[in-house]
Amino acid sequence: METRRAPTSGEPMGTEQSVPVGGAAARPVEAAAGLQGVVVRGRQPGAVAARAALGMLGVPYSWGGGGPQGPGYGIGRGSRTKGFDCSGLTEYAWAGAGVPIGSTTSEQWRSGTRVPRERVRPGDLVFYDSKPKRPGPEHVGLAVDGERVVAAPFTGEVVRLAPLERPDLMGVVRPGPDQQPAADQQPAAGQQPAADQRPGTARLSG
Repeated sequence: METRRAPTSGEPMGTEQSVPVGGAAARPVEAAAGLQGVVVRGRQPGAVAARAALGMLGVPYSWGGGGPQGPGYGIGRGSRTKGFDCSGLTEYAWAGAGVPIGSTTSEQWRSGTRVPRERVRPGDLVFYDSKPKRPGPEHVGLAVDGERVVAAPFTGEVVRLAPLERPDLMGVVRPGPDQQPAADQQPAAGQQPAADQRPGTARLSG
C-alpha cells in the first residue's frame, strides 16, 4: 500500500489549535449538530492525538487506507483513493503522540483502558457496534471533547466531525503508555469481544 507522510498540525505538544468546520469538505450533518469548531488544549498524549486527527479534516475516506505515516491508498473500493478508513485515522492520530495502538478496530479496542462514557476526554477512542450479529466494534472515532468525534465514516465521505452519541455506541478506550491493557477486561454486558476486521493486512472497518 502506497503511503505518504501527511501534513500534521505541526505544533509542539503544549500548543492549541482551533479548527473551523466548513468549506468544500463540510457536510450538513456538522452544521445541523452545531459543530462550528473546536479547540483542543494540553500536553497530554490524547490532546496531541486529537489535534493530529483534526488536521486531517476533509481528507477522503479510503477503505483500508492510511496508517501511522498519514493517508494512503486502500484496498478494494479504496484502491484508487488516498485517504483513511476509520482505524487508519485513529492509528495515525495516536502515532503522532508516539503511542502505537494497532491497525484494526479490534486491536484498538484492546489498546488501553476502558473508561465510562461520562469521563470521555480528547483523544479517547470511541467504538461503535453497527452490526450486532457480528462480534466486536465495526467503527471507531476519536473524541475531541465529550460530545464530538473526528471520524472517517464511509466510502464517498471525508474525515469529519460528528456527534459522539449514537445508538450503537459500544464503549470508550483511552490508549497510552501509562494505561493498563484492556485485553483482559470484559466487554459490557451483552456485548462480544471484538473480532479482527482485517483479512490478511487490509482493514475492513470504518
